[in-house]
Amino acid sequence: MEPTTLSWIIVVVTGSVVAKFLGLLMKRRDPGLVAGPVLGVIGAVAAWQGGTLLGLIDPANTVMAGLSAASGGAVLYIAGALFKGR
Repeated sequence: MEPTTLSWIIVVVTGSVVAKFLGLLMKRRDPGLVAGPVLGVIGAVAAWQGGTLLGLIDPANTVMAGLSAASGGAVLYIAGALFKGR
């Protein structure tokens, strides 16, 4: 399997897992059953692609892809959870 393809898979899975984990922690402010993981995946892909476009992350580096995906997914999930409470 090509390293960049593996990075894509890691980014999507990591974003979804981070969102599900945060959903367990933030029960009352969960953005929703579908919206939570979708926000996690969108944030994960945005963080990873932003890092690769800026030249900070090598697209084939799966460890950095996972770390950027976890942080991006968490940030967008928490933003969605905070806006849901309004």
